Amino acid sequence: MNMLVIGASQALVFCHTLAFAFAIATVAREDLSLLRAEYVDAARIKSTGRALVMLLGALWLTGGALILLDVGSNLAALAGRPKLLAKLSVVSLLTVNGLLLHHLAFPMLTRPVQDFRRAALVCVTLGSVSTVTWVYAAFMGVARIIAPTMSYGAFMALYALALAAGLACGFAFVLPRIEQLLARQAQQDSADGVEAALRLTMGAASYFMLDDLTRVARQTGTTTEYATTLAARFPPSMQEQRATFMRRVRQFMAQPER
Repeated sequence: MNMLVIGASQALVFCHTLAFAFAIATVAREDLSLLRAEYVDAARIKSTGRALVMLLGALWLTGGALILLDVGSNLAALAGRPKLLAKLSVVSLLTVNGLLLHHLAFPMLTRPVQDFRRAALVCVTLGSVSTVTWVYAAFMGVARIIAPTMSYGAFMALYALALAAGLACGFAFVLPRIEQLLARQAQQDSADGVEAALRLTMGAASYFMLDDLTRVARQTGTTTEYATTLAARFPPSMQEQRATFMRRVRQFMAQPER
């Protein structure tokens, strides 16, 4: 029976380590990809989110099974295991932060937002907490040498210090980049809305109105300027269609300029 428990424990440790390795590699890859991106890849973010949910679930299952094999139903034994208690606290925080990422940050990254500065602040805050917490969880997994000398409070104080440093770096270096990315995304979404209004109004003829001049206006101007540039392409005999186009632009846009 002892050998069976030992074998099960070793298999769980292997699966737990493998799930963690995949998870932290996925987080690092997505963070770097977002920092290098010109536009937000919504499909990739959603796919990454689903993968992390499964990996985090695997970590909870394998970690919970290891705890049961270790201490059984004697939860009071956890009081004498500061490192294990700290691990549970950190992973719980990681899970809560992950839920906030999925329900707040990811929608802000993948859907049009009016206040992209606020959206960037939310995304960077939750993203920094996520990155720091994953790295700190990795540290705790290998902290066997110093674990006997540290209390639960010491582990959590060190985590708080790492979190403060991570947030400071995120606000200083990552926030401007995410603001720029979301601003560009907002402009892209608005320009797409303007062109959709043009297609609804002019049908196939709209493609003849999209030339190099209008592409420059799309890239450099505001939504209103881009719509005005396209409206100027309507001939005098099509003023009614021009008015319809501008009305549809206002319907597509939440506000005149974004």
